[in-house]
Amino acid sequence: MEIQEQKENMTKGFFGALIGGLIGGASIVLFGQLGIVSALSGLVLAYCTLKGYERLGGELSKKGVWVCIAIMLVMPYLADRVSWALVFMRELGVLWGDGFKYAHEFVAEFGLEADYWKDLLLLYIFVAL
Repeated sequence: MEIQEQKENMTKGFFGALIGGLIGGASIVLFGQLGIVSALSGLVLAYCTLKGYERLGGELSKKGVWVCIAIMLVMPYLADRVSWALVFMRELGVLWGDGFKYAHEFVAEFGLEADYWKDLLLLYIFVAL
């Protein structure tokens, strides 16, 4: 019995990478709610994104890697913003959607810019590693 080589399906691969990115993003939010920025969350994001593409896409080609990189560039920002929105919801009593929408305004209003940008920069460094 011959094993057929599976061809890459970029559409399925994209959705696999997106699902993996969401799992990795959830780890960023979880660690963020615990008050830490973890190298583990960056590793989880990168691994799940690449593995998700490969599992649904059939194989991970150079194009697939670029799709994963694009998702890995967007997801830390979104996950960090979700994490901050949850903090604003808890601490200020605002709706989650308002915390997400006005996160930058709240960060500026309460003088949290240094913490915000430091956390985001660390997330990108951990994903790159």
